[in-house]
Amino acid sequence: MRYAFGDYLLDAQRYELHCAGKPVPLRPKAFEVLAYLLAHRERIISKAELLEHLWPGQFVGDATLNSCIKEVRRAIGDRGAMPRLLRTVRGRGYCFMAPVTEANQSPPEDMQPATPAPTAAAAREPLSPSTPAAVAEPGLSPGDVQDTGEEYKAVTVLCFALAKASALAERLGPEAMYQLMQAVVADAQDVVRRYAGAIVHLTGEGFTALFGAPTAQEDHARRAVLAALELRQRLQEHAAIRTDAGGEALAVRMGLHTGPAVVGHLPCEPQRLYTAVGATTHLAARLQQRAAPGAILISAATHRLVQAEVRAEACAIREGDGRSPTAPAYALQGLVQQRAGVPGWRGRPLSRFVGRAREMAVLQARLALAAQGRGQVVGIAGEPGMGKSRLLYEFAQSLRGRSATYREAHCLAHGSATPYLVARALLRQTCGLSEADGPEAIAAKVQRYLQEAGAARPDEAALLLALLDVALDAAPLAALDPQARKARTFALLHQLMLGEGHRQPLVLAVENLHWIDATSEEWLAALVDRLAGAAILLLTTYRPGYRPPWLDKSYATQLALPGLTPADSLAVVRSVARTAPLPERLTQEMVAKAAGNPFFLEELTRSAMEEGGRDAALAIPDTVQAVLAARIDRLPPAEKRLLQTMAAIGRDVPFPLLRAVAELPEEGLHRRLDHLQAAEFLSQAQPRPMPVYAFNHALIQEVAYRSLLQRARRNLHRRIAQTLAEGFPEVAATQPERLAHHYTEAGMHELAIAYWQQAGQRALERSAYVEAISHLRKGLAALKALPQTPERLRRELDLQIALGPALSAATGAAAPEVEQAYERARALGAQLGDTPQLFPTLRGLWRFYLNRGALATAQDLGERLLQLARREAERMPLLEAHEALGTTLFFRGEYTAAREHLEQSLTLVDPMAQRHLALHRGLALGVTALAYTANALWCLGYPRQAVRRCQEALALAEALAHPHSLAFARHYAAFLHYRRREASAVREHAEACLAVATAQGLPLWAGLGQCMRGWALAMQGHGEAGLAQLQQGLAAVLATGQGISRAACLLLWAEAAGQVGQVEVGLRLLTEALEAFEASGRSDGLAEAYRLRGEFLLRQATLDAAQAEACFQQALAIARRQQAKSWELRAALSLAHLWQQQGKRADAHELLAPIYGWFTEGLDTADLQESRALLQELS
Repeated sequence: MRYAFGDYLLDAQRYELHCAGKPVPLRPKAFEVLAYLLAHRERIISKAELLEHLWPGQFVGDATLNSCIKEVRRAIGDRGAMPRLLRTVRGRGYCFMAPVTEANQSPPEDMQPATPAPTAAAAREPLSPSTPAAVAEPGLSPGDVQDTGEEYKAVTVLCFALAKASALAERLGPEAMYQLMQAVVADAQDVVRRYAGAIVHLTGEGFTALFGAPTAQEDHARRAVLAALELRQRLQEHAAIRTDAGGEALAVRMGLHTGPAVVGHLPCEPQRLYTAVGATTHLAARLQQRAAPGAILISAATHRLVQAEVRAEACAIREGDGRSPTAPAYALQGLVQQRAGVPGWRGRPLSRFVGRAREMAVLQARLALAAQGRGQVVGIAGEPGMGKSRLLYEFAQSLRGRSATYREAHCLAHGSATPYLVARALLRQTCGLSEADGPEAIAAKVQRYLQEAGAARPDEAALLLALLDVALDAAPLAALDPQARKARTFALLHQLMLGEGHRQPLVLAVENLHWIDATSEEWLAALVDRLAGAAILLLTTYRPGYRPPWLDKSYATQLALPGLTPADSLAVVRSVARTAPLPERLTQEMVAKAAGNPFFLEELTRSAMEEGGRDAALAIPDTVQAVLAARIDRLPPAEKRLLQTMAAIGRDVPFPLLRAVAELPEEGLHRRLDHLQAAEFLSQAQPRPMPVYAFNHALIQEVAYRSLLQRARRNLHRRIAQTLAEGFPEVAATQPERLAHHYTEAGMHELAIAYWQQAGQRALERSAYVEAISHLRKGLAALKALPQTPERLRRELDLQIALGPALSAATGAAAPEVEQAYERARALGAQLGDTPQLFPTLRGLWRFYLNRGALATAQDLGERLLQLARREAERMPLLEAHEALGTTLFFRGEYTAAREHLEQSLTLVDPMAQRHLALHRGLALGVTALAYTANALWCLGYPRQAVRRCQEALALAEALAHPHSLAFARHYAAFLHYRRREASAVREHAEACLAVATAQGLPLWAGLGQCMRGWALAMQGHGEAGLAQLQQGLAAVLATGQGISRAACLLLWAEAAGQVGQVEVGLRLLTEALEAFEASGRSDGLAEAYRLRGEFLLRQATLDAAQAEACFQQALAIARRQQAKSWELRAALSLAHLWQQQGKRADAHELLAPIYGWFTEGLDTADLQESRALLQELS
């Protein structure tokens, strides 16, 4: 739009202001202020409105706006006490007062910039020669052409240069060289504009053009390649250029590369685009420099997007020093076939075709009707990538071997101004024309086809040849005016198509109607009118927003392609991945993000495979980003900015927060949100009056967000965080991770760290360990941005100590990450001399070394904890120290000392503080002390007291509702009942432990639960299942780094193997178990290992009674040294059975009777009942 006032003319499209024909310099922002005031001159414009529209998502003060207003007044000569053009309305804003006229015509010639004159073809296009092309796509929503600020874009860069330009300039001289370049640039502008590109840089011997900006294009690589091929051909054939070049064909070099770029405006030339990110442009320039005269080199990135559509020969380029590695490139030779729509899927192995059975059935049914002479038209609607082309492909494949003719045509994104594009494509297929056919060959084939069709009049052949741009004999058409010629062409084409349908059913497939040219649409509509009695099935595809003119016909059907179901989506992912292993989490993320779009599923899977299938963050492929960015760029600018703001807020956007951040009038905000919903970007997750809006597609949110520059992102996140902190205190209290995220992205690290720590603690309180780890690690990452100070070290120490329990629960207490967290905490404490933090640090390290199986180190740490606790003389540290030392001594088989420390810790337990301890230490110490006490009591010969303490542990864990503590209590309850030889109770507690561990993501307890359940299954007669569980469980336990449980799990597995008759396997496992006992220093269960070894030796084919007896004696000695009456009883029972068999009945009775007589409780347990029965036999 152009605005004229007085002697001034403002061109909003060119970013130019002229006064009396002379340019007036004006900074871009000042220019935008003036343009906005002119466009809204009928009312007063407030400061708030100017700031919101011209500085969206940025924090600027009045001083910035006042500076722009002053510059505007100075530029338009409106200074002094009584302004005549721009009035300030105190307290309200600004108003433009002078009369203004709007003009759409070009400015006077003396205001035109000195650029080459456009060709006739360019003159037909509604674009200024110096304005970057941004072509609206027919059939889509208005606002396709938008003003674009600084943004990230996926683009293809074309670098062009004359070959041997210096020699050419020297030979031609300056004036001739100037004329030559004028002609070359004119042709280049025409071609580049035709494919919706923009020339962004001119030199004396070439130019740089950009495709995919300012408006994103899903097929920017295709457009750039087509432009390069057409420009090369046009320059070779251009007679004037050959004359200017001295009669020789002009040799040029071109290079193309696809990649990311920052697209914006130069302050000195706001009408021109530039790319701030150099890698993409630089590689295109290097390709151009290394191209041979007449060659077009494209990068591997560009080739990947167009490989199915072009002929290209692989080559490689080397850096200038000749020693650098080569980079893959391709020499572009020609076009195979023009395509449209999302690039890249053709030419690759097809994924599995799923989820379209209903649509295929409809197409087959409509074909059956058409075959009966009841013509049909079917429209297939769907977003890009939804599988419209694939559906047609599969339908065409189903016609093989059947009596039907299938022909297809594609509307092109850059072909909406080319009349008859569809008719020409169908005619070329019908006549069997190829790209290599010259005019004579085309004429011969057309004549032959017309004769076969019974229409061989000269004017009919001339009509078709003219349609195909073959002008051999135009005389038969000389008498026809354009309208009559069009009518005759339509009629002839209809006659030929209907005639083909009479011979056998004809299927015409026309893809991408949303890009159809007006003439082709008119011709198709007229054909549809004639389908009622024809054997023709017309299939069309288009995107939402386009409505075919024939939908009201009774024989018209529209199919809207829905997204694939999760199950079908998974099938697509697996078919693309084939045998390549992909992590389950990554697979599920791809299924969720693609939202049922087959193309997105395929591209995400290929991208993940190119990354080696690693379980890392899922990157958005360039192809997917281009499709979505093009869709977003078709929004009006204000709605696009709102979408970007919402993308910065998150996937779910509460309306009150959006209203506060966007600072828009509520009515206008609702109107824009309604439009975004209608365009299927958003859905309303909760109803009004306080709705929550959600992105329909996670990928839309990501692409909208990624288009923002870092500066704009930071400003947006700062505004969002401050809005949440000041206006939504309940969110800050209950969802601190949201503020932490926004403060992090805003670069406000001090606040971010505090909120990340708060979020981590809240996650720990909910036993959400994975989330807690993520929050705390993000806090640690934010710390790196702060300077090295004691305060920073203290904050890191707090985060590391909070991280330890979360890591212990989520990965296992013996995982290397746990040691790293606590060792780092110990180092930080040493730097700070921070004694209060030393205790939790040593406690965390104690737990790590205990679980790792380094009991000597664990005992040293336990004794150090007790020293520190006694020095502080506080209840809580004493509780933790006694529990730590008692636990360590329990595993070392020092049951009496362990019991003393554990009982001491129980006297210090404060029931009200247990949940706090559980949240900050990972486990409720009352639960752990009771569970270990229970197992120690059994070993010491108090089975009934052991059960009572075990029940207390379970009750406390249930009351605390702390999953980690509950899993611990269940496991040690199962362990106690294993000692008591009660398989059904073991299975019950093991399965409960497994359920909690699986639900909460506790891998150590899941593995231990599997081991206990496997033992119980084997004891209950399910040997094969039990052994499998034991093997899986032990693998899971060891994967966490857990060493202390290895011996015990091997002991369980060995006994289970013996139970099913695998004695040799059992002996091998016992050997491993004994080695594990020795390596870790664990002695709990050691006596049982020797006893079991003796039992298995007696069951060998070759009986070794002496060695078995030695094992029983070893077990007895260990148990007596440990004062472990229950282990002693069991070892004595095995030895007594052996002596009974050897006839040593008196010795057996003398061994067993005193031990049995020691027990005063638990006489109903399995061991004591068996001992009583044996004693009766022996007496």
